[in-house]
Amino acid sequence: MRSTSGEKHVSAPPVRRAGPLDPAVATVDVVIPVRNEASHIPACLESVLHQTFEPGRMSVTVIDGDSEDDTVPIVERVGSTRVRILPNPQRSTAAGLNLGIRSGTADVVVRVDGHCHLAPDYVQRCVDLLARTGAGNVGGLMRPKGRGVVGEAMARALCSRFGIGDSRFHFLERQEYVDSVYLGAFRRSVLAETGLYDESLPANEDFELNHRIRQAGYGVLLSPDIRSTYAPRDSLGGIARQFFRYGRGKARVMRTQPGSIQARHLAAPLLVMLLVVSLSGLGAGGVQGAVRRRWLAVPTVYGLCVALAAAMAGRGRPRVTAALMVVFPALHVSWGLGLLSGLAGQSIRGEPAIQDVPTLSAAEEAIG
Repeated sequence: MRSTSGEKHVSAPPVRRAGPLDPAVATVDVVIPVRNEASHIPACLESVLHQTFEPGRMSVTVIDGDSEDDTVPIVERVGSTRVRILPNPQRSTAAGLNLGIRSGTADVVVRVDGHCHLAPDYVQRCVDLLARTGAGNVGGLMRPKGRGVVGEAMARALCSRFGIGDSRFHFLERQEYVDSVYLGAFRRSVLAETGLYDESLPANEDFELNHRIRQAGYGVLLSPDIRSTYAPRDSLGGIARQFFRYGRGKARVMRTQPGSIQARHLAAPLLVMLLVVSLSGLGAGGVQGAVRRRWLAVPTVYGLCVALAAAMAGRGRPRVTAALMVVFPALHVSWGLGLLSGLAGQSIRGEPAIQDVPTLSAAEEAIG
């Protein structure tokens, strides 16, 4: 969930700066992990290939996770000779990102997802901010733009604190050091020190990497001037599967990086447990009167909160408001179930050994 922050928790200012970076000569590797992104990758690539940043100092690599649609032919057509394609047999986002990062040598690594569209000055603003601040990673807000009723409802849910909590990269409209940013532009020298994405994570790999960057003393800096849009899932099934995977990824991060846990991460699993207990109590024979009212309290209050939040987020769009009545519970329940199932799986199977995260090669570490 991917991720993936105005919350009360404020990240500590960095204690270290990355080495000097000259924006006039800095080089950039754009890495784009994809799988079955035929409907979104044309607009994504067009936005990448029409950056104001000097093309001769920027490489673009698409890492394909065995797509079963026309993603690869589309990339070949749209990207022509400017885009390199690498296979990602592991299919995971983290593995694809690491393949792309290792394949390049540039000073700055810019992550792009297949569902996003960059503003023309996106890369230039990232490089300028990295050079000016010495941050380890910089990025902007997630600005969702949905298609269809469900897609628009999902976009509005992602802009609602009731929907996704207080992650600042969804809301913050000022430059500030944060826990995580959307996408990210990284100094290669910092990645050489902290390691790459954790390939054991089914999701949440961005939050975990940013946690390690901050542990190393570098800043993760959000700027609302770094602009992009994101196309969210437009089906309830896709939303539920995505957030279930996010929850499972968070369960793994809670074990490997316990210091990253915040109160908001526990809200959805707590809700799921309360709903299960309440509905189980209602299902028991002979429940009536005052006892029944007590069991109804949690689902009733939650339902009223969903209705109020949907009315506020729907902003006079009746069909979108109705869709939000389903989208909000889909986000909360699927994420909570994913986290609980991840924790339960670790307990039942025995917790897997925590492995070292992938690193750059010795030769690459000398660069940047």
